[in-house]
Amino acid sequence: MAEYKFHPFLEIFDPETGTAPGGISLLADSIKDNGQMVPIIRRKIDGIILDGRRRLKACEAACVGPWIVDVEADEELSMEIVFCSNLERRQLTDDEQIEAIKRYNNRPRFRRD
Repeated sequence: MAEYKFHPFLEIFDPETGTAPGGISLLADSIKDNGQMVPIIRRKIDGIILDGRRRLKACEAACVGPWIVDVEADEELSMEIVFCSNLERRQLTDDEQIEAIKRYNNRPRFRRD
């Protein structure tokens, strides 16, 4: 599988949090049987993955090429994509949500021109 770079802001979300036991293998089986339903989001300018680490792992396990969508995103929008897509999708505990929100609120800010 190709080498992918992941946005460092993804580190605030553990890739296994909210994952059912056998999650990657179950997702890989689903991708084999039904195809990948949700694309992986990659920043066009530098190839950094903003969303879809588990889907990439599952595609690799299923021996299926991943469906990747490239988006035009500056650093501020990239962090918003990472935060929103992960916070909404995962089953985080209240403490994990609070910690993620704190880290998001304390992120470096970038000016959009």
